[in-house]
Amino acid sequence: MLIESGNALYRLQNEKSTYLAELTLNDAFLWKDNVLIAKSYNMIGLNFEDHYDYKKAMQFYYKALSFANKTQNDTIKDWIYNNLGNLLTSKKVNFKKGIFYYKEGLIYSNKLKDSTEITYTQLNIANAFFNIKDYKSGITYLNNSCHFVKTKGELEAKITLYSLY
Repeated sequence: MLIESGNALYRLQNEKSTYLAELTLNDAFLWKDNVLIAKSYNMIGLNFEDHYDYKKAMQFYYKALSFANKTQNDTIKDWIYNNLGNLLTSKKVNFKKGIFYYKEGLIYSNKLKDSTEITYTQLNIANAFFNIKDYKSGITYLNNSCHFVKTKGELEAKITLYSLY
């Protein structure tokens, strides 16, 4: 059901997506499945963020993180930390706190050895530092992502890289 919820979110069917995520959440609590609980809360947070209700999105991301931290699942921790970083920086709420969350996510991306996640997180951190005019800190992350983006990166990553340079 959570995959279907994600597909509905992608198709901008937020009511359906939220409904399916809530159904999954109920089942996850019955099964005492902390990973599924965290994923469900994360999906609900994404829906609230998509509807510009950032306060509720943040609340659901924090709930997701509290359950993710009860697991050994580094992937979901990576996603949630990056969602928190995205929310705080892209909405210009709190760049320093957003950078903190991105860096936490980067720890998990590195543990997972997920080059794509590492690269996007580094680009996000660079962008956040540039937004607060801390170019010295940001350029380090930008340079760290450069090789991967140029050799294996998707078009979106290449556009972001060159835009930031």
